[in-house]
Amino acid sequence: MTTLNENVAKHTNSKLIELLDEVEALKRQLTEAENRYQYELSRERRPLVYLACPYTHPDGSMRQQRYLAATRAAVVLTQKGLFVFSPITHSHPMAQCSELPGTWEFWGKIDRAFISCCHTLYVLRLEGWEQSRGVAEEVAIAGGFGIKVDYMDEVVC
Repeated sequence: MTTLNENVAKHTNSKLIELLDEVEALKRQLTEAENRYQYELSRERRPLVYLACPYTHPDGSMRQQRYLAATRAAVVLTQKGLFVFSPITHSHPMAQCSELPGTWEFWGKIDRAFISCCHTLYVLRLEGWEQSRGVAEEVAIAGGFGIKVDYMDEVVC
């Protein structure tokens, strides 16, 4: 038979557990609110979004297709009111009329500088995006800067 003290202790323990659960839930809500606040602050400090997609391919017509797909996606994001930097849209014409190297070692330094100014990196899921060294590097750079990574499918006009 339980005593009055044991009953009070059980009741107190169950109330304490309920209160601790409530405190944990409040901590999670506070963390989520802080994360949203920090994200909004980063959007003010870093107004750009970066559009990553695979580009390098031995077939020049595939590079042209990827350029057009990146440009269409950049248009859609711009129409949504975002300030978009699309490195493929920017650099493909440069590569067409120059001897600039097409290597990650060359373009990675430039991409890092632009990514550092962004609040979100969008990955355009074109064929080959999961195998793309450039996309993987860009996502890793974004992660290092604490930049949100989002994904989008190819846009058909």
